[in-house]
Amino acid sequence: MVAVRKSPQQQRSREMVTRILDAAQVVLVESGFDGASTNRIARQAGVSAGSIYQYFPNKEAVVQAVVQRFSERLAHRIEEHLEVREDESLADNLGRAIRALLDALDFDPAFLRAVIDTTPELGEASKFAELEQRIHAMIVERWRTQAVHLRPGMRPDTAAWMLIRTIRHLAVDYMLDQPDIGRDEFVEELVTMMISYLSPVPAPMRRA
Repeated sequence: MVAVRKSPQQQRSREMVTRILDAAQVVLVESGFDGASTNRIARQAGVSAGSIYQYFPNKEAVVQAVVQRFSERLAHRIEEHLEVREDESLADNLGRAIRALLDALDFDPAFLRAVIDTTPELGEASKFAELEQRIHAMIVERWRTQAVHLRPGMRPDTAAWMLIRTIRHLAVDYMLDQPDIGRDEFVEELVTMMISYLSPVPAPMRRA
């Protein structure tokens, strides 16, 4: 939850907060969390430090608001692709979800890196954490209702946690590192990896 001194009610106040957050985003990319300050954010925004303190008690609250705004936009873009399609195979479903995540992450790599570096300082971005919890619940429920065959002994909750975190981390690294791997190839390889992890393992061959 972002700690704000005053919630903007008027259009002018909302525009001021947007201006402050836009400036903080620039400063965060240029200087990182440690190099950011309310004075530097104020100069970037073209306002006084006092204007920032009308709405935010400190630098941490400003940066947290930037991260939360990012997480809300990211969650909104991914939610548009969360509808369940009963006729889809697990591989197709995973592929569509991974593409949606990549599309949502596909913007300024410098800002994405700044958010990733900053989030541990401020705790989990609440909206994205909430979204991951929803996706987790949806995956587990679908596996249970459709009797998806997982590896013997694999708990759906464990599998869903591993699935979501693996996809998230590899997708973020893919966007940040920009390796010489086409997006279609990346999605195909990641889907293959996840299907291999989830699928029942064939019984080992007995030696004669």
